[in-house]
Amino acid sequence: MRRPLRWDVVLDHCFAHAVYPLVHRNLQELEFEGVPQPARDSLTTLTQLNALRAQLHEEDLRHAVLLLGSAGIPVIPLKGVALAASLYGDASLRASSDLDVLVRPDDVSRAFDLLRADGYEAGEPYTLDQSDLDWLLRSNIEYGFVRRGRELATLLELHWDIAWRWQRQGRLAQAIWRRAERRDVLGIQAWALSPEWEVLYLMIHAARHHWHGLKWMVDIHELCIRGRVPWDAVHDIANAFGWDKAVRISLSVCALLFGTPVPERWAGAPPPDWAPLFPAPPPPADIWAEALLPLRLLDRPGARLRYLSRVLLLPTLAERRAIRLPRALRALYYPLRPIRLGGRWTWDRASAELRRFAGQAKL
Repeated sequence: MRRPLRWDVVLDHCFAHAVYPLVHRNLQELEFEGVPQPARDSLTTLTQLNALRAQLHEEDLRHAVLLLGSAGIPVIPLKGVALAASLYGDASLRASSDLDVLVRPDDVSRAFDLLRADGYEAGEPYTLDQSDLDWLLRSNIEYGFVRRGRELATLLELHWDIAWRWQRQGRLAQAIWRRAERRDVLGIQAWALSPEWEVLYLMIHAARHHWHGLKWMVDIHELCIRGRVPWDAVHDIANAFGWDKAVRISLSVCALLFGTPVPERWAGAPPPDWAPLFPAPPPPADIWAEALLPLRLLDRPGARLRYLSRVLLLPTLAERRAIRLPRALRALYYPLRPIRLGGRWTWDRASAELRRFAGQAKL
């Protein structure tokens, strides 16, 4: 800290990786020695704003859990202020932009109705009827709602699964809820992921984001160093669902970045070359890379083939919105899926080439 540092670079990474509350806390313990006043002021201001946002998120999370719980719908808060409170002892020490809650697939329809009746708005400009909801459940794992009514609107992500789209949700959801625990969450009774599912969920979430966000990797590291992760149970679940590679990479990234102790069965594997780890810039947004990432992570060829076939052939809500077919003709959505994907891929590639050509011409 006594050396001259590029504090503009430090702050850029702090903000980009959403770790500024922890950085501020640690620098505060060092009495901000060597930190220029402008950098200190920026960190302090953002940390204070995050504390206010965390307070509002706590209120909104309690409200959502009580709203759904009063109707007999179990709710598991994911990440966010609930994780911050349990992991760091202070909800303001973890930056988050939304709330994530998990419900059972069978409860999604009722949860939609309750949230809408309570004033939550759909996060997209479409109206979903029950038939649309059935399509959504088959091809997605979450849906976003917005709660307004004050200056800071709250985004609530309603989840019914924790892994990738197009996987079979039934067996996974049953396994999660079978081990879920009743627990005090921010002063109210709710449900929580079991210790093995909590660390697995964080690893899968980090994998979905190419292990690029330091915030998520710090969460995994903190769980690991506390020594309370039941690694045998983690191994059994990862093996059952073909996630061993995702676990191995997540732990290897933590070990590389933070020196995280790794259980022997997963030790020694370097992170893959294609993962843009800190301090590399994040990968460009690419819907195709996002959809096909599990092909790199699922262990078994059969699992990869099943996943790819569902991506390419299973109709989704997008096909239904493209054209409304009567029930008798809904089988036509199956050939429409690859046709629509082929058209979108062609358009995306052509648009990318045009942008590249325009950039070269400008140079």
